[in-house]
Amino acid sequence: MVWFNFYSKEAPSVRYRATYLLDHLKEFHGISFQHLAPSKKLNVIIHFWWLIIHLLTTNKQHIVVIQRVSGFGWYSRTLKFLVNRTRNKHTFFYDLDDAIYEEMADDSQIRWFMEHVHQVVVGSEELRQYALRCNPNSQIITTAVVPTTLMTTVSSDSPFTIGFIGCFWGTHYQNMRDFVMPALRKVNFPIVLEIIGAEKPLERQLTCDYFQNTNVTVVFKQIQNWFDESEINTAMCHWQLGLAPLHDTVVCRAKSAFKVKQYLNLGIPAVSTRVGENQVFIQDKKNGFLFDDSDQLAELITYYGSLSTEERIVFSKSAKASSQPFQLEQVAKDWMNLIASQQQ
Repeated sequence: MVWFNFYSKEAPSVRYRATYLLDHLKEFHGISFQHLAPSKKLNVIIHFWWLIIHLLTTNKQHIVVIQRVSGFGWYSRTLKFLVNRTRNKHTFFYDLDDAIYEEMADDSQIRWFMEHVHQVVVGSEELRQYALRCNPNSQIITTAVVPTTLMTTVSSDSPFTIGFIGCFWGTHYQNMRDFVMPALRKVNFPIVLEIIGAEKPLERQLTCDYFQNTNVTVVFKQIQNWFDESEINTAMCHWQLGLAPLHDTVVCRAKSAFKVKQYLNLGIPAVSTRVGENQVFIQDKKNGFLFDDSDQLAELITYYGSLSTEERIVFSKSAKASSQPFQLEQVAKDWMNLIASQQQ
Protein backbone atom coordinates (compact mmCIF):
# COMPACT_ATOMS: atom_id res chain seq x y z
CA MET A 1 0.00 0.00 0.00
CA VAL A 2 1.22 3.49 -0.88
CA TRP A 3 -0.33 6.42 1.00
CA PHE A 4 0.22 9.99 -0.23
CA ASN A 5 -0.76 12.60 2.32
CA PHE A 6 -1.68 16.24 2.00
CA TYR A 7 0.40 17.66 4.84
CA SER A 8 2.90 16.99 7.59
CA LYS A 9 2.63 13.72 9.50
CA GLU A 10 2.18 15.84 12.62
CA ALA A 11 -1.32 16.89 11.55
CA PRO A 12 -4.07 15.16 13.58
CA SER A 13 -5.89 14.07 10.43
CA VAL A 14 -2.72 12.42 9.14
CA ARG A 15 -1.97 10.69 12.45
CA TYR A 16 -5.41 9.24 13.08
CA ARG A 17 -6.52 8.41 9.54
CA ALA A 18 -3.16 7.31 8.16
CA THR A 19 -0.17 6.83 10.48
CA TYR A 20 -1.84 4.82 13.26
CA LEU A 21 -3.94 2.86 10.77
CA LEU A 22 -0.96 1.93 8.60
CA ASP A 23 1.11 0.91 11.61
CA HIS A 24 -1.78 -1.28 12.80
CA LEU A 25 -2.23 -2.90 9.38
CA LYS A 26 1.45 -3.78 9.27
CA GLU A 27 1.73 -5.06 12.84
CA PHE A 28 -1.46 -7.10 13.01
CA HIS A 29 -2.24 -7.93 9.37
CA GLY A 30 1.17 -8.02 7.70
CA ILE A 31 0.37 -5.28 5.17
CA SER A 32 3.47 -3.33 4.18
CA PHE A 33 3.23 0.32 3.21
CA GLN A 34 4.97 3.45 2.05
CA HIS A 35 3.66 6.64 3.67
CA LEU A 36 4.65 10.03 2.33
CA ALA A 37 3.70 13.56 3.35
CA PRO A 38 4.95 16.49 1.23
CA SER A 39 7.98 18.36 2.44
CA LYS A 40 10.79 20.55 1.16
CA LYS A 41 13.36 18.23 2.71
CA LEU A 42 15.59 16.63 0.11
CA ASN A 43 15.16 13.08 1.40
CA VAL A 44 11.37 13.40 1.23
CA ILE A 45 11.48 14.79 -2.30
CA ILE A 46 13.75 11.93 -3.38
CA HIS A 47 11.41 9.42 -1.71
CA PHE A 48 8.41 10.94 -3.50
CA TRP A 49 9.96 10.72 -6.94
CA TRP A 50 11.22 7.20 -6.24
CA LEU A 51 7.65 6.17 -5.41
CA ILE A 52 6.25 7.84 -8.53
CA ILE A 53 8.81 6.19 -10.81
CA HIS A 54 8.24 2.83 -9.12
CA LEU A 55 4.46 3.06 -9.53
CA LEU A 56 4.84 4.09 -13.17
CA THR A 57 7.21 1.27 -14.07
CA THR A 58 6.28 -1.69 -11.87
CA ASN A 59 4.18 -4.55 -13.16
CA LYS A 60 2.87 -5.26 -9.66
CA GLN A 61 -0.50 -3.88 -8.68
CA HIS A 62 -0.56 -1.50 -5.69
CA ILE A 63 -3.19 0.07 -3.51
CA VAL A 64 -2.66 3.83 -3.67
CA VAL A 65 -4.40 6.20 -1.27
CA ILE A 66 -4.38 9.96 -1.81
CA GLN A 67 -5.51 11.76 1.33
CA ARG A 68 -7.00 15.26 1.16
CA VAL A 69 -4.69 16.51 -1.59
CA SER A 70 -6.39 19.62 -2.97
CA GLY A 71 -3.78 22.12 -4.13
CA PHE A 72 -2.51 23.10 -7.57
CA GLY A 73 1.25 22.72 -7.10
CA TRP A 74 3.72 20.18 -8.43
CA TYR A 75 2.78 17.58 -5.77
CA SER A 76 -0.88 17.52 -6.76
CA ARG A 77 -0.19 17.72 -10.49
CA THR A 78 2.22 14.79 -10.29
CA LEU A 79 -0.34 12.66 -8.47
CA LYS A 80 -2.92 13.51 -11.13
CA PHE A 81 -0.45 12.38 -13.78
CA LEU A 82 0.10 9.15 -11.85
CA VAL A 83 -3.64 8.45 -11.67
CA ASN A 84 -4.10 9.14 -15.37
CA ARG A 85 -1.21 6.93 -16.46
CA THR A 86 -1.66 3.95 -14.13
CA ARG A 87 -5.37 3.81 -13.31
CA ASN A 88 -5.69 0.51 -15.19
CA LYS A 89 -2.83 -1.02 -13.20
CA HIS A 90 -3.21 0.23 -9.63
CA THR A 91 -6.29 0.70 -7.44
CA PHE A 92 -6.68 4.30 -6.33
CA PHE A 93 -8.53 5.66 -3.31
CA TYR A 94 -9.17 9.28 -2.35
CA ASP A 95 -9.64 9.93 1.37
CA LEU A 96 -11.35 13.02 2.79
CA ASP A 97 -12.32 13.72 6.41
CA ASP A 98 -13.09 17.44 6.43
CA ALA A 99 -15.15 19.90 4.37
CA ILE A 100 -12.06 21.78 3.21
CA TYR A 101 -13.90 22.60 -0.02
CA GLU A 102 -16.12 25.01 1.93
CA GLU A 103 -13.11 27.19 2.65
CA MET A 104 -11.60 27.04 -0.84
CA ALA A 105 -12.21 29.37 -3.76
CA ASP A 106 -11.74 26.42 -6.11
CA ASP A 107 -12.40 22.80 -5.18
CA SER A 108 -11.80 21.45 -8.68
CA GLN A 109 -8.75 19.42 -7.66
CA ILE A 110 -10.72 17.57 -5.00
CA ARG A 111 -13.50 16.86 -7.47
CA TRP A 112 -10.98 15.71 -10.09
CA PHE A 113 -9.44 13.17 -7.75
CA MET A 114 -12.86 11.95 -6.64
CA GLU A 115 -13.99 11.51 -10.24
CA HIS A 116 -10.89 9.61 -11.38
CA VAL A 117 -10.10 7.27 -8.48
CA HIS A 118 -11.76 3.88 -8.10
CA GLN A 119 -13.08 4.53 -4.60
CA VAL A 120 -13.69 7.57 -2.41
CA VAL A 121 -13.46 7.13 1.37
CA VAL A 122 -14.88 9.81 3.65
CA GLY A 123 -15.37 10.39 7.36
CA SER A 124 -19.02 11.45 7.48
CA GLU A 125 -22.39 11.29 5.75
CA GLU A 126 -22.14 14.98 4.82
CA LEU A 127 -18.89 14.26 2.98
CA ARG A 128 -20.37 11.15 1.36
CA GLN A 129 -23.16 13.24 -0.14
CA TYR A 130 -20.57 15.65 -1.51
CA ALA A 131 -18.46 12.79 -2.89
CA LEU A 132 -21.43 11.04 -4.54
CA ARG A 133 -21.76 13.95 -6.94
CA CYS A 134 -18.38 12.92 -8.33
CA ASN A 135 -18.16 9.17 -7.78
CA PRO A 136 -20.88 6.59 -6.98
CA ASN A 137 -18.22 4.49 -5.22
CA SER A 138 -18.13 6.64 -2.09
CA GLN A 139 -18.17 5.06 1.35
CA ILE A 140 -17.81 6.16 4.97
CA ILE A 141 -14.96 4.76 7.02
CA THR A 142 -14.81 6.61 10.28
CA THR A 143 -11.63 7.91 11.88
CA ALA A 144 -10.26 5.45 14.41
CA VAL A 145 -9.17 6.04 17.97
CA VAL A 146 -6.11 4.40 19.47
CA PRO A 147 -7.19 1.60 21.84
CA THR A 148 -6.63 2.13 25.55
CA THR A 149 -7.34 0.31 28.78
CA LEU A 150 -7.71 3.62 30.60
CA MET A 151 -11.15 4.58 31.85
CA THR A 152 -12.37 7.73 33.52
CA THR A 153 -12.69 7.82 37.30
CA VAL A 154 -16.35 8.12 38.22
CA SER A 155 -17.36 9.63 41.54
CA SER A 156 -20.16 11.85 42.79
CA ASP A 157 -17.94 12.95 45.68
CA SER A 158 -15.15 14.61 43.66
CA PRO A 159 -15.51 18.06 42.04
CA PHE A 160 -17.87 17.93 39.06
CA THR A 161 -15.41 18.23 36.18
CA ILE A 162 -16.37 18.47 32.54
CA GLY A 163 -13.98 18.95 29.65
CA PHE A 164 -13.30 19.92 26.06
CA ILE A 165 -10.37 18.85 23.90
CA GLY A 166 -9.30 20.26 20.56
CA CYS A 167 -8.72 23.56 18.82
CA PHE A 168 -10.18 26.42 20.84
CA TRP A 169 -10.42 29.26 18.35
CA GLY A 170 -12.62 30.34 15.44
CA THR A 171 -15.72 28.18 15.02
CA HIS A 172 -14.48 25.80 17.73
CA TYR A 173 -14.48 28.57 20.31
CA GLN A 174 -17.77 29.96 18.99
CA ASN A 175 -19.48 26.59 19.41
CA MET A 176 -18.45 26.59 23.07
CA ARG A 177 -19.35 30.26 23.51
CA ASP A 178 -22.83 29.88 22.05
CA PHE A 179 -23.87 26.62 23.72
CA VAL A 180 -21.72 25.53 26.64
CA MET A 181 -20.67 28.73 28.33
CA PRO A 182 -24.21 30.16 28.77
CA ALA A 183 -25.42 26.75 29.99
CA LEU A 184 -22.76 26.48 32.70
CA ARG A 185 -23.73 29.84 34.14
CA LYS A 186 -27.28 28.50 34.62
CA VAL A 187 -26.16 25.49 36.69
CA ASN A 188 -26.41 26.12 40.44
CA PHE A 189 -23.58 23.93 41.72
CA PRO A 190 -19.77 24.25 41.39
CA ILE A 191 -18.27 23.04 38.13
CA VAL A 192 -14.69 22.70 36.94
CA LEU A 193 -14.37 23.29 33.19
CA GLU A 194 -11.12 21.88 31.81
CA ILE A 195 -10.04 22.83 28.31
CA ILE A 196 -7.24 21.07 26.44
CA GLY A 197 -5.97 22.74 23.29
CA ALA A 198 -6.58 26.43 24.04
CA GLU A 199 -3.33 27.87 22.74
CA LYS A 200 -4.40 31.42 21.91
CA PRO A 201 -4.36 34.08 24.66
CA LEU A 202 -7.49 35.88 23.38
CA GLU A 203 -9.84 32.92 23.73
CA ARG A 204 -8.35 32.05 27.10
CA GLN A 205 -8.94 35.55 28.40
CA LEU A 206 -12.46 35.76 26.97
CA THR A 207 -13.37 32.49 28.65
CA CYS A 208 -11.95 33.50 32.02
CA ASP A 209 -13.70 36.88 31.84
CA TYR A 210 -17.02 35.22 31.01
CA PHE A 211 -16.93 33.04 34.11
CA GLN A 212 -15.62 35.65 36.51
CA ASN A 213 -17.55 35.62 39.78
CA THR A 214 -19.52 32.49 38.85
CA ASN A 215 -19.61 28.91 40.13
CA VAL A 216 -17.43 27.79 37.20
CA THR A 217 -13.68 27.31 37.63
CA VAL A 218 -11.80 27.30 34.32
CA VAL A 219 -8.61 25.25 33.97
CA PHE A 220 -6.50 25.27 30.81
CA LYS A 221 -4.44 22.08 30.53
CA GLN A 222 -1.34 21.66 28.42
CA ILE A 223 -0.31 18.57 26.49
CA GLN A 224 3.46 18.29 26.19
CA ASN A 225 3.48 15.63 23.49
CA TRP A 226 0.48 15.28 21.18
CA PHE A 227 1.96 12.05 19.85
CA ASP A 228 1.66 10.47 23.30
CA GLU A 229 -1.84 8.98 23.47
CA SER A 230 -1.29 8.00 27.10
CA GLU A 231 -0.61 11.62 28.10
CA ILE A 232 -3.67 12.85 26.18
CA ASN A 233 -5.97 10.20 27.66
CA THR A 234 -4.65 10.60 31.20
CA ALA A 235 -5.38 14.33 31.04
CA MET A 236 -9.08 13.52 30.47
CA CYS A 237 -9.44 10.55 32.79
CA HIS A 238 -11.31 12.36 35.57
CA TRP A 239 -13.91 14.11 33.42
CA GLN A 240 -17.54 13.37 34.20
CA LEU A 241 -18.75 14.61 30.80
CA GLY A 242 -17.01 15.40 27.51
CA LEU A 243 -18.18 18.39 25.47
CA ALA A 244 -18.53 18.43 21.68
CA PRO A 245 -20.97 21.22 20.70
CA LEU A 246 -21.49 21.98 17.01
CA HIS A 247 -23.51 24.50 15.03
CA ASP A 248 -25.51 23.06 12.15
CA THR A 249 -23.22 24.06 9.27
CA VAL A 250 -21.66 22.11 6.41
CA VAL A 251 -18.23 22.23 8.05
CA CYS A 252 -19.58 20.94 11.38
CA ARG A 253 -21.80 18.27 9.80
CA ALA A 254 -18.78 17.02 7.84
CA LYS A 255 -16.68 16.34 10.93
CA SER A 256 -16.05 12.72 11.90
CA ALA A 257 -17.10 13.11 15.57
CA PHE A 258 -13.54 12.57 16.73
CA LYS A 259 -13.96 14.42 20.03
CA VAL A 260 -16.99 12.28 20.82
CA LYS A 261 -15.02 9.13 20.04
CA GLN A 262 -12.11 10.22 22.23
CA TYR A 263 -14.50 10.67 25.15
CA LEU A 264 -16.36 7.39 24.64
CA ASN A 265 -13.04 5.56 24.29
CA LEU A 266 -12.32 6.53 27.90
CA GLY A 267 -15.81 5.82 29.20
CA ILE A 268 -16.66 9.53 29.37
CA PRO A 269 -20.28 10.20 28.38
CA ALA A 270 -20.27 12.61 25.44
CA VAL A 271 -22.46 15.69 25.16
CA SER A 272 -23.31 17.32 21.83
CA THR A 273 -25.86 19.14 19.75
CA ARG A 274 -27.87 17.01 17.32
CA VAL A 275 -25.53 17.66 14.41
CA GLY A 276 -23.70 15.43 11.94
CA GLU A 277 -21.79 12.35 13.02
CA ASN A 278 -21.97 13.29 16.71
CA GLN A 279 -25.57 12.16 16.82
CA VAL A 280 -24.58 8.90 15.11
CA PHE A 281 -22.21 7.87 17.91
CA ILE A 282 -24.06 9.35 20.88
CA GLN A 283 -26.98 7.26 22.10
CA ASP A 284 -29.01 9.85 23.96
CA LYS A 285 -29.28 9.14 27.70
CA LYS A 286 -27.25 5.92 27.31
CA ASN A 287 -23.64 6.77 26.51
CA GLY A 288 -24.11 10.53 26.53
CA PHE A 289 -26.57 13.29 25.83
CA LEU A 290 -27.87 15.28 22.87
CA PHE A 291 -29.28 18.76 23.19
CA ASP A 292 -30.70 21.56 21.05
CA ASP A 293 -29.87 24.72 23.00
CA SER A 294 -28.10 26.01 26.09
CA ASP A 295 -31.22 25.63 28.25
CA GLN A 296 -31.40 21.90 27.48
CA LEU A 297 -27.68 21.58 28.10
CA ALA A 298 -28.00 23.24 31.51
CA GLU A 299 -30.84 20.83 32.39
CA LEU A 300 -28.93 17.71 31.42
CA ILE A 301 -25.78 18.83 33.27
CA THR A 302 -27.92 19.46 36.34
CA TYR A 303 -29.49 16.03 35.91
CA TYR A 304 -26.16 14.26 35.55
CA GLY A 305 -24.73 16.17 38.49
CA SER A 306 -27.54 14.84 40.67
CA LEU A 307 -26.78 11.19 39.88
CA SER A 308 -25.10 8.86 42.34
CA THR A 309 -21.72 7.28 41.66
CA GLU A 310 -23.44 3.98 40.80
CA GLU A 311 -25.73 5.67 38.27
CA ARG A 312 -22.83 7.47 36.63
CA ILE A 313 -20.90 4.20 36.38
CA VAL A 314 -23.74 2.78 34.25
CA PHE A 315 -23.32 5.67 31.80
CA SER A 316 -19.54 5.28 31.83
CA LYS A 317 -19.65 1.56 31.08
CA SER A 318 -22.11 2.17 28.26
CA ALA A 319 -19.82 4.84 26.83
CA LYS A 320 -16.81 2.52 26.90
CA ALA A 321 -18.75 -0.36 25.34
CA SER A 322 -19.99 1.85 22.52
CA SER A 323 -16.43 2.60 21.38
CA GLN A 324 -15.89 -0.75 19.68
CA PRO A 325 -17.04 0.28 16.15
CA PHE A 326 -14.29 2.91 15.86
CA GLN A 327 -11.38 1.04 17.38
CA LEU A 328 -8.32 0.66 15.13
CA GLU A 329 -8.91 -3.03 14.51
CA GLN A 330 -12.46 -2.49 13.29
CA VAL A 331 -11.45 0.41 11.05
CA ALA A 332 -8.56 -1.67 9.68
CA LYS A 333 -11.04 -4.43 8.80
CA ASP A 334 -13.31 -1.89 7.12
CA TRP A 335 -10.40 -0.78 4.94
CA MET A 336 -9.36 -4.35 4.11
CA ASN A 337 -12.93 -5.29 3.16
CA LEU A 338 -13.24 -2.22 0.93
CA ILE A 339 -9.91 -2.96 -0.75
CA ALA A 340 -10.94 -6.56 -1.32
CA SER A 341 -14.23 -5.45 -2.91
CA GLN A 342 -12.33 -3.24 -5.34
CA GLN A 343 -9.99 -6.05 -6.36
CA GLN A 344 -12.73 -8.53 -7.26
